[in-house]
Amino acid sequence: MTESDTANGRASAIGILAGMDEEEFLTGDPERETDIDDIFGKDWEEMLADARRDEPESLTPVGPSWPADADDRYRLQEIEGGILLLSPEGDPVGGYVGVDVSVAFEHQGQGLGKEIVLARFVRFGDLPTWHLDDASYSRAGEAAHRAAWRLGRSRPDLVALLETRGGDAPEQGVSEEEIAPVQAFGR
Repeated sequence: MTESDTANGRASAIGILAGMDEEEFLTGDPERETDIDDIFGKDWEEMLADARRDEPESLTPVGPSWPADADDRYRLQEIEGGILLLSPEGDPVGGYVGVDVSVAFEHQGQGLGKEIVLARFVRFGDLPTWHLDDASYSRAGEAAHRAAWRLGRSRPDLVALLETRGGDAPEQGVSEEEIAPVQAFGR
């Protein structure tokens, strides 16, 4: 890794993505295996209920939200436990919380899932599935992660932008209006 591959003392996501293939993006280590089975899939409501019950602190917002690249009517919000997707109305409708990623059915098919995955990777420097015994995904989750890797490789400008969003962004401030829907989500 060169000095140009690091930013703020951590490896640049652009540099990391350039050095890994699609399988390594799924597993975090070329020696690891994947386990693909729809038993690992959760719909958005189930994912939300699990997060509220098991780790409500993981839903705490970190910094300001930012417009989604796939559709700027949506916003992404970094939280303690991952990334949330906020609808045009400001309601949480998807996210990557813990090891689970999901988008509410009515918001699927717009490229938002792959952007959530890419944002999770860029903002945290890894994927939570890398820390499981086997990197486990539903078929939809695997597809979203593969699409995120391709998006990151083809859009270094988006990766660079994601590196400056959320909690590490320059002093942008967080308005009460911006943070209120996310705080309510965690209750």
